[in-house]
Amino acid sequence: MMFLSEELFQELIPDVTNFDYSWDIVCDPEKSEKVGKALENLVVSHTDIGLDTFEDKVDSYGYMDVAYGVMQVISWFIFLFGVINLINTTLSNQYSRRQENSVLRSIGLAPKQLAQMTVWEGMGYVVSSILLMLAIGLPITLLVWRKFSISAYAGRILPYEFPWLQMGVYVVVLVTVELILSVWTIRRQKKQSLIEQMRSME
Repeated sequence: MMFLSEELFQELIPDVTNFDYSWDIVCDPEKSEKVGKALENLVVSHTDIGLDTFEDKVDSYGYMDVAYGVMQVISWFIFLFGVINLINTTLSNQYSRRQENSVLRSIGLAPKQLAQMTVWEGMGYVVSSILLMLAIGLPITLLVWRKFSISAYAGRILPYEFPWLQMGVYVVVLVTVELILSVWTIRRQKKQSLIEQMRSME
């Protein structure tokens, strides 16, 4: 919201023809209740004017802080859900492929090759989840931003800024978690291979 003179507004934005006018009323604190009631009576008798008190503005800013906090909590839940979903998908896939990995090792797949396959599959999950997030989340975000911008800034669409820092942190966390899971899976596969070799020697 900008507060300028009508002449300056017409010079800066000549297409605007509808203007709102506002007055800041400052009174003696001892007379604030009396002045407030007089202004409320004036507003009631005129439908084209409104009254915002200082207390109302403070409350509105408090509501904005609450709304921002709620959105932050929701974004953290989505972040945690993405990480947990990646862990669940990786572990479920590795568990379901134990027999397949044993068959591959029995026909000559080297442990190094199996480790590389595990790491590349894990990175495939990460890349797939990032691409899916961008393919679904970015259009929704742009649509919501467009609607919010139009309603909040009188039809003007403000430029959207991609949250590079937050998304960078998210990608780094996904890659780190997947690498840890891959290392854990590779060690478990080596341990399982040693157990199978000991059983075959018996």
